[in-house]
Amino acid sequence: MTAARLIWFAFRNIFVDFGQTIRIFALPALMLALIGAVTLGVIMSTPRIQETLIIIPVLLAAAFCALWPTVNFHRHVLLGERFGWLPRIWWREMLGYGVMMIPLWLLTIALSFLLMAAASQIVAMTMGQVPPIMAFVVTGLLAGTLVTAVGLRLLSLLPGLAIGASLTGYSPGARRSLPTILMIALLLCLANVGYALAQVALMPRLYVALQTGITAVFAVQLLIDALSLVFGISLLTVLYARYVQGRTDLLPVSGRIPRGI
Repeated sequence: MTAARLIWFAFRNIFVDFGQTIRIFALPALMLALIGAVTLGVIMSTPRIQETLIIIPVLLAAAFCALWPTVNFHRHVLLGERFGWLPRIWWREMLGYGVMMIPLWLLTIALSFLLMAAASQIVAMTMGQVPPIMAFVVTGLLAGTLVTAVGLRLLSLLPGLAIGASLTGYSPGARRSLPTILMIALLLCLANVGYALAQVALMPRLYVALQTGITAVFAVQLLIDALSLVFGISLLTVLYARYVQGRTDLLPVSGRIPRGI
């Protein structure tokens, strides 16, 4: 299956049953916003409270609000579970997901440092042979693609924990998945570059918009960030379904009994 098709399925799974997507993410998002507002109010209160007294509870609450919809979205796509406005909380699955995410993230970061160091060496070796800006852009794109591919490859194992399965590697039939994952990573990096260039090109208009409607600008940016986050979760789900479960139909399976109110 091509990289473009997997990306298409990741987008489609968000909107094919958009009501379920809203139900899965709405309450955790509202709770996260409330946590942020309360935290900001506490920090700015008088007399001022030490940040160290609230940082651990805030981090734990934020982690809960992130893991809750993530696990439920995986279960919605992979198991066909449907949810109400108060989705069920899968405590054991969320705990396993969060615990295993830590070493996978650390491994991803460690490999990323190695790749960035290699990219820096490439820049140093090509300095003087090609224009510096070209060497920087090409090397940055190469390093970003490799780092993204490593993250996708490792983190796409996590959805199994959300559905109660053990942490297993890709199926034997998915040994040729690396070129596809690299292409997905390249497309994502190119999309990020295009978005950054668009922001630079629109900077004068954005400056005017910030002067006249700062709330609308931040609302649009928040919407883009939220969709990007949901897309990342959906992409990991699709990669798991394709390369761990070996599925070819990557849409959510037929609905099962509701979980939650």
